[in-house]
Amino acid sequence: MNLFSWTDQPLWLLLVSLLLAVYAVAHILLSKRDHPAASLGWIMMVILLPLMGVMIYGWLGVNRVERRAKILRPTWKPPREAPRFKGKISSHLYALAELGRHSGHRSLTDNHSIELLHNGEQAYPAMLAAIASAQQQIWLSTYIFDTDRAGHQFIAALAKAQSRNVQIRVLVDGVGELYSWPRVSRLLRQHAIPCARFLPLRIYPFTVYSNLRNHRKMLLIDGELAFFGGMNIGDRHVLAAHKHSARDVHFALRGQLLEQLGQVFARDWHFVTDETLELVKSAPQPQSENAASKLLARVIADGPDKDLDRLRMIILGAIRTAEQQLLIMTPYFIPADEIISALKTAALSGVRVDLLLPERSNIFIADWASRALWSSLLEAGIHIHLQPPPFTHGKWLLVDSEYALLGSANIDERSLRLNYELGVELYNADFVSHLQAQSQAMMQASRELDQQAVEQWSLPTRLRNASAWLAAPYL
Repeated sequence: MNLFSWTDQPLWLLLVSLLLAVYAVAHILLSKRDHPAASLGWIMMVILLPLMGVMIYGWLGVNRVERRAKILRPTWKPPREAPRFKGKISSHLYALAELGRHSGHRSLTDNHSIELLHNGEQAYPAMLAAIASAQQQIWLSTYIFDTDRAGHQFIAALAKAQSRNVQIRVLVDGVGELYSWPRVSRLLRQHAIPCARFLPLRIYPFTVYSNLRNHRKMLLIDGELAFFGGMNIGDRHVLAAHKHSARDVHFALRGQLLEQLGQVFARDWHFVTDETLELVKSAPQPQSENAASKLLARVIADGPDKDLDRLRMIILGAIRTAEQQLLIMTPYFIPADEIISALKTAALSGVRVDLLLPERSNIFIADWASRALWSSLLEAGIHIHLQPPPFTHGKWLLVDSEYALLGSANIDERSLRLNYELGVELYNADFVSHLQAQSQAMMQASRELDQQAVEQWSLPTRLRNASAWLAAPYL
């Protein structure tokens, strides 16, 4: 009997499934050594779901973007520069600064000014004014670009800049733009505005990396002014304009950091379009011993390619560096085991650890998974503050009134493992103290959770939360 004849199809399929399963298991063992639990989960799926499990792993589990990045980005690694931070930051932060330099391959830069912007009410007018004043270059990257009232204001401003012959490049995520219809890329192209979609979903050729998203948000104007943070573009961030509005924070920055931000945008644009961009060089600012010169900053780019796990290392380093106070504000708190352990260790060592979380986010299963952790965190002495509606989408990490990690990343595995994220490290006592004062006001308006409240949860609630936690690596 011919084992490979079409008439013996069941046995043929069995052999093919077996060979594919062996190949998939070998690939999992060799490519996912840093995450044994995730590796075991994929192996069990491949074994228990013959053929189908292999197909799912090939779709969601294989990082083809990393492979493509190695081809497209062979010369993007910037040189490591000599550290310039000694004498400008506290000595106990030296190790953290060195970690950022070696993991991110970028040095701290000085001579910056930065401004905190709350919600669309403050951020959007400033961003639109910057677009209106642009003379040479506008680079915009965002995850969600809604085509509602706020979105149309940005489209109109970009169209006017286009008529002034300003160089414009707009990069939107291929999944994020589907939150709104019609898609913004179509409307931008109607105005002849160069727009690219990051890994858009396609049926043919089929998109095999649909779970790898570009979550970065930044707007660069003429190489002089940048906006970055966690805020997308849309009415959802204007509190008075949307019934499901989200509070958020964004930052406006001037200074040498624009060059590093431009490198990140240019890399992403080149990855999607193969076009090489050059950031406009702004006039050098005079160096003087003022507040701007004392604000040190560095960009940390993170993503499922050669930048993988950089923000995770920075977060762990920041937690372990804290001597007095550590404060984390995040909309989704579903960290990996090593971050949970580091937070508990810090709290048990006498560091004041505060988590500023939304009472309810826009993803219910993420809320349930997060709540599965609360009891053990409270037992370790960690303070959990629940912010009332509207949903707070803002994010920052503060250490000892001197260090801040800002940007687009959440404290969950999707951000730190699957998404392309943008982080900005700041070393400056004045600005970090300002963020701490803002955080203190938020905590006073929040409800601090206690162990007794958690212990009163019903058995079905605890089972629901524990079950949701099983999906934590994929949320």
